[in-house]
Amino acid sequence: MILESGLVIGGGCLFLNNSNEIINSDIMKYTIALRKEKEGGYSAQCLEVPGAISQGETKEKALKNIKEAIEMVLEIIKEESHCLGKSTELLKVDVCA
Repeated sequence: MILESGLVIGGGCLFLNNSNEIINSDIMKYTIALRKEKEGGYSAQCLEVPGAISQGETKEKALKNIKEAIEMVLEIIKEESHCLGKSTELLKVDVCA
């Protein structure tokens, strides 16, 4: 699901999805490797989310595109996690970096 617009509120985000439903979400920060390409433009790769790779003619466009790529990869992971079976438990852990 690609979110159209967001409003940051106290450590979380409120988004409107394509159906204009309000979705509450946590803000996550990701490390992006941004490279100026010899051919022109920029490539962007999220180090924490393998498969989230994008590009853009400007730094700003590359960063906008990588945000969308991260959202798409995370949505796919979420959809695929439903196929793991009832005996699989999904948990989150806190890690200090």
